[in-house]
Amino acid sequence: MSRIFRKIRVRLLRENKLGRYLIYALGEIVLLVIGILIALQINNWNEARKLQDKEFAALAEIQSNLQVSKKRIEEVIKDQKTDIRHFRQLIEHLAEDRAYHPSLDTIFDKVSNWTSPYLTYTAYETLKTVGIDLIKDQDIRDRITDIYEYEFKNITNDWDRYEWERAVAVTFPFVEKHLRKDLETQLSKPNNYEELKQNVEFLNILHSNIGMRRDGIRKYKSVIEKIDSLSYQIENILE
Repeated sequence: MSRIFRKIRVRLLRENKLGRYLIYALGEIVLLVIGILIALQINNWNEARKLQDKEFAALAEIQSNLQVSKKRIEEVIKDQKTDIRHFRQLIEHLAEDRAYHPSLDTIFDKVSNWTSPYLTYTAYETLKTVGIDLIKDQDIRDRITDIYEYEFKNITNDWDRYEWERAVAVTFPFVEKHLRKDLETQLSKPNNYEELKQNVEFLNILHSNIGMRRDGIRKYKSVIEKIDSLSYQIENILE
């Protein structure tokens, strides 16, 4: 009888050791899986942080470029306002039949000239290369695309091209016929000032120039408003 009890005892001890081994092995597996999951999570966090750093760097560059372009547009607006003031002065001068004065040469020289904004696209071109989806915020992505693909191109291509086409068709031929460059001052003088005062085409060109500059100022101010709005959004993200 004692032999039977001994055998049962030995068997129970063996089964108990096996159970503890299985529990230990299972614990090791669980710890290994948890370690792998933690490592994967850390890796994901690191990758997400790297992407965020790239996104913030791209936004900072866009922000910087926008401010440069805004400054150049503001300079154009300033020149446009000066042009309008000068053209009005010249129209008034001619209408009141005043005598010619060399100070008018600066205005005559501006008749066929205009100021174009030289906008900065470097950051946007870089962003397109890496993928604009790098910017997570959909609204900001849309605004960036709108400014660069529509607003800026409208200024540099459509608006500026219209100025050029009008100058080639109307202003340049008139200036070549009625004005000449002074070699000393590099400004333009009328060939026949008295005749120019009565020239209806010249008055039409001056009035048309004023209208073009007004429209340009409105367009440029609209673009600046969009730049300011986008810049404000970008600043909030970067802060």
